[in-house]
Amino acid sequence: MATKEAFSKEEIEECKAAFAMFDKDGDGHITTDELGDIFRSLGQLATDEEVEDLVKEVDTDGDGVIDFSEFLAMMSKQKEMAEDEPDMAREAFKMFDKDGNGQITADELRQLMRKLGESLTGKEIEMMIEEADADGDGQINYEEFAKLLLYNK
Repeated sequence: MATKEAFSKEEIEECKAAFAMFDKDGDGHITTDELGDIFRSLGQLATDEEVEDLVKEVDTDGDGVIDFSEFLAMMSKQKEMAEDEPDMAREAFKMFDKDGNGQITADELRQLMRKLGESLTGKEIEMMIEEADADGDGQINYEEFAKLLLYNK
């Protein structure tokens, strides 16, 4: 199983922020319902059975929910898969790039974050874009997006 050593301190903080976003009720666990909501908000049509299977795959202590250490292990696997399979990054990029023009705009990012239940201010969206926007054009292209997914490697 992956440990915290697989991540830098910054990456662990990013994982904590992602976990908190998915843990809608803030109880320290991601339930099958919360995970299902995430899939639906991303336009993925996962059945209840598929979501339950995913939780079972990640749930090493068998309590039926994903805690942070299990989430971190899952993110470590995702990190390895992203490094091994750029096509997955391309598919994720397409979910953000709604108009298919090869750029993620502030509006597209805002819409997706709303679907995830995150209502961000214009300034927060601008800061997210600025963090990823290496070429300074005010949008995120695929290369910038892939770099973020691969934890800047």
